[in-house]
Amino acid sequence: MRDLLAYNPIFLIFTSFLIGALLTEICKKLDIISYFLNMDFLSDEQTKQLGILKFRWILMHSFMSKFNQKLKYDGKAKKLKLEGLVTEMNYAEISHFFAFLFLLVINILFFWWNINWAYIVFFFFINVVFNLFFVFIQQYNKRRIRRILQKM
Repeated sequence: MRDLLAYNPIFLIFTSFLIGALLTEICKKLDIISYFLNMDFLSDEQTKQLGILKFRWILMHSFMSKFNQKLKYDGKAKKLKLEGLVTEMNYAEISHFFAFLFLLVINILFFWWNINWAYIVFFFFINVVFNLFFVFIQQYNKRRIRRILQKM
C-alpha cells in the first residue's frame, strides 16, 4: 500500500498541496509569513520566454481554474479589492512554494533510495508543472496588479 501511494503522482500532488497550505497557515500563525511575501524569481520577460503565460492561459481555460475561487476578480478595479487579491495571491504562491520544496525533498529521497530514474524525472516534471509554474504565475499576476495599483 505504501509503495502504491508513493508512486502515485495524484496522491503526491494533493499531499504536497495540503502540506504547502498547512505550512503557510503555520507561518501566518507564527507571524513569519512576511519573510516569504516578496519572493520574485523571474522577470516578466523570463516568464514569457519559459512559456509560463501559455501555461497560465491553459490553466484559466481548464477545470483547474475552479480550484481557488479567492483568486478571481470581476468588475471594476478597486484599490481595496486588488490589495486583498494580492494578499490571497501571496498565500497561494507561498503554499505552492512550500509544496514544491516538499516534493523536491521527496524526489531527493527517491534518488537516495535508488528508485527508478523514470519515476524521479516524472515526479520532478510534475512538481515543476503543478507547483513551480504556479509560483511563477502568481508572481507575474502580482506584478501586474501592483502596476495597476501604482496608477491608481
